[in-house]
Amino acid sequence: MNTVYEINFDWWSTRIDEYENYVWDFLCDQHRQELVNFESCRDTVFDLIDVNTGLVSSVGAVEYYIRMHCFDSNCSIKTGMTMIDSMFLVLFANGNTPMTVKQLAAQIGRDTQSKTISRMFSGGKIHKGITSRSK
Repeated sequence: MNTVYEINFDWWSTRIDEYENYVWDFLCDQHRQELVNFESCRDTVFDLIDVNTGLVSSVGAVEYYIRMHCFDSNCSIKTGMTMIDSMFLVLFANGNTPMTVKQLAAQIGRDTQSKTISRMFSGGKIHKGITSRSK
């Protein structure tokens, strides 16, 4: 049995203001300045195409910029970012594609901490909406 991790957006549904502020913090400085008036771009929608499946999904401006610009540049995982924040960012920026502990550890630059990640999520507490499920 392989366990994969993903963001449970239902968990965030009762914390929408916290979610918007949390995700906003992942924007790089350039895109924060471009989207400074968040209210005006709240309803802006972009279409993203999954290159593996061909599925088209509609995402908001903040998610679009994080996935298409900020995460792919030097703005992504910053030194000193917590493990939870790094994991959330990787999952979010990859369209919430479920990942194993080893994949997440490699993506956040903590290859040797797979066991730490597993222990962190084995207690049943949900961290920033990240949940596990059997694959």
